[in-house]
Amino acid sequence: GVCGAWGVLSNGIFATRSNIARTYGFENDAVISGNQFRNQLIAVIVIAGWVSFTSSLIFFPLKFAGLLRVSEEDEEKGLDVSEHGTKDVGGLPLQSMGYEKKNSTTNV
Repeated sequence: GVCGAWGVLSNGIFATRSNIARTYGFENDAVISGNQFRNQLIAVIVIAGWVSFTSSLIFFPLKFAGLLRVSEEDEEKGLDVSEHGTKDVGGLPLQSMGYEKKNSTTNV
């Protein structure tokens, strides 16, 4: 996410010639000319593109197969009940935490 992008970009911002020489085994002018930051920025863009592409290969088929959402019944009951079989969180009933079952029918 954003923290990873910052980690990559900060290498281009805070790099020094001595660190480049220590890391790569030779000196270059990438830090002075601004190319180091440019290279890091390109890396962030490429990584974001790659992640978007590979994620779409997984999530779009799941979406079209109807496997990304829980059923309406499970949504109404709540995932604590349907997934974990419990009506409480940490020993406290869900109602005490502000969760109440919404009734779609009203008495007139």
